[in-house]
Amino acid sequence: MIAVKRLHAQLHASAEQNLQAVAVPPFVCYFHPTETAVFANYAIPSQPIDGNVDDALAAVIDTFRQRQCTPRFEYLQPFAPALAQILEAKGFVREMESYLMVCQPPLVRPVAVDPAVTIRLLGGAGEETAVKQAFVTVQARAFGGDDQPAATAESAEAFWRQFAGVGKFMAWWDGEPAGAGSLTQPHDGVAEVAGIGTLAAFRRRGIGTAVAHHITTYAFAAGLDALFLTAGDEQAGRVYAEVGFHHIGSGLAYILPTL
Repeated sequence: MIAVKRLHAQLHASAEQNLQAVAVPPFVCYFHPTETAVFANYAIPSQPIDGNVDDALAAVIDTFRQRQCTPRFEYLQPFAPALAQILEAKGFVREMESYLMVCQPPLVRPVAVDPAVTIRLLGGAGEETAVKQAFVTVQARAFGGDDQPAATAESAEAFWRQFAGVGKFMAWWDGEPAGAGSLTQPHDGVAEVAGIGTLAAFRRRGIGTAVAHHITTYAFAAGLDALFLTAGDEQAGRVYAEVGFHHIGSGLAYILPTL
């Protein structure tokens, strides 16, 4: 069984690649350079929480408010099992509870993929702009609905620059953009599978499972020894269970409501 502290170390390493870090021991606050939306900024515990952290929490709250951001925590519950109760006692409310799953090479299962599906790892800065736009648009619409605007060339290029180290995988159904997923930067042999989504018109065709399997086999072939992800709930987790992921706990997010 992979140690949860290795998963948490990868969370920190990935955040440090893309966000600005501010240490407030025993936490680290991560801030997007331009975006103040709630989901874009968060704190992560840097060690299991044991004892009184009132002063540290007050400092975290102050750090967020100085940047006009909503105080928010995002972490893996098995790493800091006491933190949820501490946060709730300070007025934080649970924003999200996700289904934490892990996979290692011996657990990977074969997956049947429809011949209509094509999946590939997208290139870096030299990838065609139209493909970059399609990737960003697919992810936005898969999670936000079909009314999300199509990505512009400028927004897609900005996304590519900000997340240059993230592996971006695209799925097509008979040549039409249909699904996408990502693999975060590895740290100590561990990476997170994230952002797997399928456009509404292409759901229930096994595309999400196919993308998850493609990313998983790619990562393990590259030498990684563990992957993790957070599914929306147990039902969503069944897609990843087909690939070989198993449930080990929860991912949690807490926010402090504006008074």
